[in-house]
Order: sequence, then structure tokens, then C-alpha cells
Amino acid sequence: MKRTVYAAVLLSLFMNCGAQQVNFPFSQVYTGIGTYGKSAVDAFSFTRNQAALAGVKQTTAGIYSERVFMLKELSVHYGALAVPFKKGALGWQARYSGNPHVQYLQTGIGYGRSLSPALDLGIEVSYSSIRIPGYISSSSFNAGAGIILHMTDDLFAGVAVSEIGTGIFKAANKLLPAAKFTMGIGYEPSERLLVQCDVLKQGGEPPTLISGVQYSIQQQAFLRAAIVTASGAFIAGAGMIWKNIRTDISASYHARLGLTPGILITFTSFNRQIP
Repeated sequence: MKRTVYAAVLLSLFMNCGAQQVNFPFSQVYTGIGTYGKSAVDAFSFTRNQAALAGVKQTTAGIYSERVFMLKELSVHYGALAVPFKKGALGWQARYSGNPHVQYLQTGIGYGRSLSPALDLGIEVSYSSIRIPGYISSSSFNAGAGIILHMTDDLFAGVAVSEIGTGIFKAANKLLPAAKFTMGIGYEPSERLLVQCDVLKQGGEPPTLISGVQYSIQQQAFLRAAIVTASGAFIAGAGMIWKNIRTDISASYHARLGLTPGILITFTSFNRQIP
């Protein structure tokens, strides 16, 4: 009984603190910067909009880990891989969060390609599950799709939908993710600067505005920052690139719940770019 109560309290905190979704941790805010642009596209970009896979020109993979509000029990671990081909790119992502009392897992594969110089399209299928030992276990298969418009050489806009479940969640229908709709716009006047703004709408929650920026100090170093209106959280990070390895240190701050540190490592192959 004690374990069940403990699990329920942790899950309630993770789902409801500051209107933050259980399947939309700070990691997806930080890694989503760069989705609507050219220079900052990486392995994680398609997790915000599946069509971003069309912008991947070299094989890239990454891992991200964060400790939400400095609580080990709420740690999130995130991995992604993108492999380009002549007719598009394939992507894989997986995310795990929880502890021995509550476990949440999501994994999915996606495909994206350019339909024209001005339009990119992407699709994804995914699997989500939640498990509270001795209490409940439920899962669902989901689908999603997105498009990105190249409005000009430096202005991009897109819409995406994800977490469209095909199963019936039974008693856990409020614990697994609801359908998520996002729309975003990015302005990249140069390779050094990207400004991006996204609107997220999920389930019955009010819309959330995410504003982010990336600025390259030099070719091997850059800064990122974002703010999330629903929770009032501020996220910032700095990255260094050495050869084909990039390392980011990030941190987000919530006025009532405190600090969430994170680390991101991505790898890009030395193989030639796919045209």
C-alpha cells in the first residue's frame, strides 16, 4: 500500500506541476530547438515535427538525460537516431522515465522526405506504455505526421500531430499521453542565429507557447535558451563541438519546484552528406 501511494504521488507531481505533461519533459523543449531551421537540425529534431527528418543529411545519433527538479525518481533518459537516404531519412527515438515504482516508456520510428524544395513531409508510428507495479499496466500504439514549409530561404513554418492512439487505455486512460498538436515557425537569418516559436496543444490542457533561440558564438560553440509559458520555466544551455561530437550542458528553472539539470551528447558521422 505504501509503495502504491508513493507511486501515485510521484506520478501526480510529474504530470501536473506547472501544467507540464508527463510525456513533454524539459528535454523535449531543449532538444526541439532547431526543428524549424537548416543549421541546427539533429537527431532529436523530428521528435518535435516528423518532417524535420527531411533536413538530415548525415547519420546522427544522440542521448539526453535530465534529473527533473533534482529528483532521481523523476529522471528522464532520451535517445534518438536519424539515418538519411537518397529518398528521405529514417528516425528512431526512445524515452524512459521513472523509478522502480513508476515506469513510463515511449519509442517510435519515423520517416521524412522532401516533396518539393518548399515542402517536407514526415510520418511516425510509436508505442507508449506506463506501469505501476501492483497497481496498473497499460500501453498503446500511436501515429503522427507533420509538414514543414520553406517559406523563404530563412523562414520556416510547420504543423505536426502525434500521440494519436489506436488502443483503449482502460483504467489508465488519463495516464497515457493524449493527442498532441503543435505548430511552429523558425527564422534563421544566418548560420549563427536561429529564433523559433512553437505552440503546443495536448488533450484538455490550454495551449502552451515555447519560445527558443540558438546563437553560435563561433563554429565550435553555441548557446541555447527557451521559455515555456504554461509552467513559467526557463531553459538555457551551452554546447561545444569537437570533431563530430557535440556536448551540451543544460538547465531549466521552475520558480516553485527548482532546478532541472541535463546533459546532451550527439554524434554525427564523417560520411559524405546525402544531397
